Amino acid sequence: FNLYVITGICMLALAPGELRRVEGFTVYLITAFHSLFAYLWMAIVLIWITPDVVDFSEALITFLLMPWLVTWVYAADRNWFRNDAQVHPVENGGGPERAELIPT
Repeated sequence: FNLYVITGICMLALAPGELRRVEGFTVYLITAFHSLFAYLWMAIVLIWITPDVVDFSEALITFLLMPWLVTWVYAADRNWFRNDAQVHPVENGGGPERAELIPT
């Protein structure tokens, strides 16, 4: 829900006829998936596992899902999932210890 509200506000902020593109689409998809999963997880916890109660283990799992999400989004932002990325040496005297990841 929160992702939908943010997306809607971003769309309303554009001038008529102006187009924008999501640069980190993989990051957006991971965030969208985790947003939907968070609501599904809360429904599972509050309806099936322990109805109307959140015990400590469920709270701990819920709390640990945030660093999990941040790690996945960071990895996607750094293009760690791209198969077509190659390592090229940095210009101006860069050796193997100074290389950067450049998508091809």
